[in-house]
Amino acid sequence: MCDYPEFYSVRNPTARKDRKCQECGGTIAKGEKYTYIAGKWDGDFSTFADCDKCEALRHYCRVNDLWPEDGSDPDCGVIFPEHLYEAVRQFPEIPIDMIPPMLLKYRNENYHAEQAAKWAKFRESLHR
Repeated sequence: MCDYPEFYSVRNPTARKDRKCQECGGTIAKGEKYTYIAGKWDGDFSTFADCDKCEALRHYCRVNDLWPEDGSDPDCGVIFPEHLYEAVRQFPEIPIDMIPPMLLKYRNENYHAEQAAKWAKFRESLHR
């Protein structure tokens, strides 16, 4: 079930000053286009500024049906702000050139093997 905001707006302005991308922590330089989201969720007003590279990665995840376990809601069709790193960590099929440099540290090529090992250990503990 999706918790829709009371209201929100999405704009693609040009930065009038250097800003920080709230997704990857990189710089949105003065003069660059970026995505600005403002709205009211659960009674609180919030704003988010994302660089074009993060917005392109978010779009890639949506169209390729890559929904991270934490920080997304496929019912809404959204990966929540500040959770894009989860997709980078969980989906090795995301092309490396799609990942903003500041999110590369979350790339874990062994994530799926680690998860399989955890589940195997858990299943084994049930049979003791």
